[in-house]
Amino acid sequence: MNQDRIVVDIVTIIALIAGPIIAVVISLILQKKLEKDKERHQLFSVLMSHQWDSPPTQELATALNMIDICFHQNLKIVGTWHKLLDSFCQIGQNRNRNTEEKLYFEILSQMAKVLKYENLNLPDISRRYFPAHLADQKMRQEEIQKENLIYLKKMNAVDKSNSQKS
Repeated sequence: MNQDRIVVDIVTIIALIAGPIIAVVISLILQKKLEKDKERHQLFSVLMSHQWDSPPTQELATALNMIDICFHQNLKIVGTWHKLLDSFCQIGQNRNRNTEEKLYFEILSQMAKVLKYENLNLPDISRRYFPAHLADQKMRQEEIQKENLIYLKKMNAVDKSNSQKS
């Protein structure tokens, strides 16, 4: 009887010590999983919101480069991303914009499934809203940048010719 009591006391002590340790370990594992999920959802949101940026913004390029890290366990997504990356690396006429667009939407569709956006399908993903005034504003900014560059090059040429005369 005394031995039974000692065994019960030992098991109780082990439970009192191991219980909180196990709880902390489980909590850390769950927290890490939640952080990964949050990272994946954030990446998906960036890719969705910048899918029509042309040329790609720094934020979009950074997000695309994070696919390998955030979805490293999903070989289908990573494989499709690598096909898209290979296409991006083609120069000139070898690039196929239609293929790139198809691959991009395929990546988004695959991510939506992994992230459990069950009702988000390919037609929904490929829809976009880009107000005309933003497109006009972007074109004006590009024109201004080109004109500024032309002006600066002319001024640089004038400065060089003046310094050569002196």
